[in-house]
Amino acid sequence: MKEVWFRTNEKDQAVTSLQLACELFEKSKNEPRFWGWTIIAMHKAVQDFMVLALRGSNSLRVCKDNGIKERIWNYLDSLGEGVFSVKPSNINAKGLRLQNFMILYDMIKSKEHMVFYCISKPFPENTFIDEKICELNEHRNKLIHFIPSGISIFIGDLLDEFKAAYEVIRFLCFESGNINLDTLEIESVVKEHLERIKSMIAAMKELLGHDRP
Repeated sequence: MKEVWFRTNEKDQAVTSLQLACELFEKSKNEPRFWGWTIIAMHKAVQDFMVLALRGSNSLRVCKDNGIKERIWNYLDSLGEGVFSVKPSNINAKGLRLQNFMILYDMIKSKEHMVFYCISKPFPENTFIDEKICELNEHRNKLIHFIPSGISIFIGDLLDEFKAAYEVIRFLCFESGNINLDTLEIESVVKEHLERIKSMIAAMKELLGHDRP
């Protein structure tokens, strides 16, 4: 084994989450027990790309206001370093927590939180996508914090949730103006996975038809 350290960052997390969601989606078509893991991976991919779009040059933008964040802001101000290029790993940030998923989702729709470059755009309001992202979050939470029980979810509903996830990620990556994927190779990988997810959704919707059982 050549590498003895696991290293990652916010961009790597986003891209690998999307890759895993795509792979699990493919697997779930023939092995339904993997749908739960597809939900979890798709949720993680949406969250990771929301973080990328909202972070800008300062990781504190995507953290909860829990007193610790305020202490760090005050510390930075006292040093006269401002709020640029701050990563919690660079300072004593024990106790910092990522903002809740649905709050991050509200933030990507807000000019206040999204527009910090001249080309920045917030995610447009869409009632259908709002509803499906909320459902995706609820399903993910039930699976992550699983209480012994039985869960039944219509696959057509999952496809709508995944379509909403696709739309959010696609916009954040290629229309918001806030995400730089660094290389054409990474951009190509993201586009490939998004197109694969889109095509699988369309194919499965055609198989299911329009009638709900």
